[in-house]
Order: sequence, then structure tokens, then C-alpha cells
Amino acid sequence: MMGDNRHAAIELSGAQSTLLSRYQEIANEEDKRRAIEVLSSVDWDLQRAIEIRLAGDSTEDDHSTEYGASAPVHDVGRMMQSGVNDVDDDSMWVDGADFSNGLSRSNGASSSQESAVTTTTGTPGQPLQTRLHSETDHAQPVAVSGMSTADRDSDSEVFDGPLELDDTAEGVSRPIENVPLVPSEFANVPEAISNFVAVFEARYGYNHPHFYEDTLEAAMREAFEAPGRSIAERRPFAIYVHNDNSIASNIFAKNVLCSDSVTSLLNAQFVTWAWDATQEANKSVLVNWLQRLDVREAHRVVRRARTEHFPLLLLVTKEKGVVQMFDMCSGFDAAADVMNMLMNGLGRHKYIKDVEEAEEKQRQEREMIREEQRREYEESLARDRAVHKALQRQKQEQREEEMRRMRAEADKVKRMTFLATVLPPEPAPTDDGVVMVRVRFPDGRAEVRRFRNTDALRNLITFIESKGYDMKEYRVWNSDVPKKNVMECFDLYGSFADLKWPVREQVYVEEK
Repeated sequence: MMGDNRHAAIELSGAQSTLLSRYQEIANEEDKRRAIEVLSSVDWDLQRAIEIRLAGDSTEDDHSTEYGASAPVHDVGRMMQSGVNDVDDDSMWVDGADFSNGLSRSNGASSSQESAVTTTTGTPGQPLQTRLHSETDHAQPVAVSGMSTADRDSDSEVFDGPLELDDTAEGVSRPIENVPLVPSEFANVPEAISNFVAVFEARYGYNHPHFYEDTLEAAMREAFEAPGRSIAERRPFAIYVHNDNSIASNIFAKNVLCSDSVTSLLNAQFVTWAWDATQEANKSVLVNWLQRLDVREAHRVVRRARTEHFPLLLLVTKEKGVVQMFDMCSGFDAAADVMNMLMNGLGRHKYIKDVEEAEEKQRQEREMIREEQRREYEESLARDRAVHKALQRQKQEQREEEMRRMRAEADKVKRMTFLATVLPPEPAPTDDGVVMVRVRFPDGRAEVRRFRNTDALRNLITFIESKGYDMKEYRVWNSDVPKKNVMECFDLYGSFADLKWPVREQVYVEEK
């Protein structure tokens, strides 16, 4: 037995013994007196005690010598998970769900572990988290006095004297942790997300994923549709759900989510949206949103998740119009686990995007073919319309031409009739001074007309025109050799006698 008889024995409650054992396991603290000092300084708050230890290990080199080497940051979540699973290890959050990198990792502890820890002051079967809160709220600080430094440095479980503790231990007062990431009452979602980002940065710094500051629906539209951009711009969607009541909330947020690797990958390849489910009302709002947007499995996971499972990082994909949760990580997963999940999600998203791009290419090709066919049809229709219009125009011209011809024919007949009426009467063959003219027409007909030798030569021309041969289109030749043009070589107003016109003459009518 270490120590001497000067040490007075200290009685610890069952809850305090459990917290002490868990703290030593997680923080790798072998000095039990030192562990009691740290836990007592924070009123036996295990999470705050671990944070103080981790902060001390990272900033003060002498702490590593004084307290001993602490557990690696990425192993803290696993050790804390083991502690929670010792207390309450339900089989699964969602009935029938099987997420290879998410839920299965959260329940990695052996099913043989007990679901509750019986302590000297707690109720048997009561969950550890609930009992620890109730017991530490009523636990009195352990006061030990009269011990030398050498006595306090020993590793004995029993102390002869009271242990004096410092109420101003590092990390006891942390007011920013009391500010909610999302207030219970908010005017609109962008304002709530903006408040989330501001408080998150105040707690964990500026190196964190970019949280899309709009509604969940708008964030999903940005990820899965990339409005106004090509399919190549579409990205997978990540939802970070925080809960300050979870023992792993600060550790996961600071050491996993805000790690360089996870932050860089989320910012480069994902659209990330965040919400705070610390308050039950805000959690219900998120569940309703997920259910309304039909994000399969996600709303059930968030609704059924116990406090110790938070924070949650849900990976959501959209395939063939169906939005579903592809994978998830819980608060006890390390950065490497989250990176594996994100890389798997990227691979799945790339496959979905390749399929969608191929389908879009085929759709565009079909659309091009349809457009080409439509254009050819329109061109053919235009040609048909042009031909139809040409035919209509031709028919119209023919009708108009026929009407003109008929009018001209009517005018011609009318003129012929008029000319026939103005001719002097034809003398009888037995009359004296008769000139007989034989007229041969272009169609081969021949007709004889008698004139008095006192009649003007013009009467011969009038007779020919009365037969339908206008002198504008025809000319008249006599029988002389060489033949003469009657219209040009003779005075049409002179009489046959004056012109010494033969008593019998033959003239020829030819077309000009």
C-alpha cells in the first residue's frame, strides 16, 4: 500500500468513481490524485475535464511530463464511445438500416456490455448520462487538506488527509458554450444559419467547412441541380447536425469536422449545411424539413438518434430523382472514418454524375435529332407552301390572261363588226367601173371583194381589218414583181382609178 498513515481515506460516490475511472482511461492519467483534482475543479464534468486535459497537452510541454502522455485526439472519440456503449447500447437507431460507414461504426461496442452501471447512489438500470448529470449536480466538492506534495503525488486509492482543490482551474468558465448555435426563436433560416456560423467560429475558430447560409431546400437545390450550370457542377450534399448536450460535440467539431483534411474536402467537393439540434424544438423542425423534402432515412435517423450519438454528419445523394442518405458518421467517429465516408460518397456521386451526364448527352442527341427533323419538316413544309403559292399565282395569271384574251377577242369582234358597217356597199358584178380584188389570208382562205373604181384604196384595208387582221400586226402585198407593200407604196386615200389599180388584182395578207 502506497503512502503512509498520515493519509486520510476519501470516500467517492459510485458516480464519481465511474467518472474518475473513465477520465483516467480517456485522458491516460495514471495519477489518481491529479485526476480527482481536475474533475473536482470542474464540478465532476467529464467532458470539460477532458477538454482541459487535451488543451493542456497541446499548449504546455510541461504538462506532458507532469500528467503523462495523453491519448491521441483521434482515439478520444473511440474511448468515449466505449464508455457510452457500456451504459446504453441499443442495437440500432433506425429499424432495418445498414450504413457501412455510419451507424455500424457508432455501435461497434460488444453487445455483451451492460446497458447501465449500478452505483452507490444511482438507480440501477438508469442511463449513465442521466445519472451522471443528476449525481454530479448534487455531488459536493471533495476537500482534502494537510497533505504534502509527495503524498499527493503517490498512486494510492486511499488518502489519510483532505485534498485541497483550486476553484479557478483552467477552463471552468467558458461563457461562449452557453450561447446556442441556433436560438429557439429565429426570424428566418438564413438568419439562424448565420448565427450558427458566428457562434461556431467563436467556439472552434475560422478553419471549418463553409456552411450554406440558406434553407435546407435551397442548399439541396444548389448541390443537386447547380441552377444555371452544367451537370459537372453538381456536388454531393452533407448535413452537419450539432447537439451541445452530447459529450462528443466539442471534440468532434474541433478535432474532426474542423480538421484540415475534412474541412478542405468538404469545401472543395461538397455543399455543406448545418443545424443545431440541442433544443428539442429545433430538432423537430429539422426532422419536419427532412420529411417534407423526402430525404429517405435521414429524418428517421435524426429523430431516433440519442443525445450521445451527436454530432451527426449525414451524406446525402440524389439518384434518378430520389434523394436519400447514402452514409453517415456520428460524434465518436475519428477524422479518418469521416474521410473514408466522404471519399466513398464522392465515388458514389461521381458514378451518379457520370450516369446523368451520359443520359443528358443521349437526351441532347435525341433532342438534336428531333430538332433536325423538325427543321427539315419546316423546310419541306415551306417548300410545299412555296410551290402551292406558285401554282396559285400561275393559275391566277392564267385566269387573268384568259380574261384579257377574251376581252381582246370581244373588242376585236366588236371592231370587226364596226368596220364591216362602215364599208361602202359592194357593187354588183354587172355594174360599170367595178374593181375585183382577191384577198388571200394567212390561214389559206381566199375571199373576193368588189369595189367601185371611185372608192378609196382605204376601203380595201378596212375590208381586210373587218376580217380580223389588224394592220398593226399584218401587212398587205400586191401581185407586182417585185411585190409592193400596199400600206407603204400607195396612197390609201386615193381612188382605185387614180392609183390605176388593176381591174382584177390579188393581194396577200401576211403577219409582220
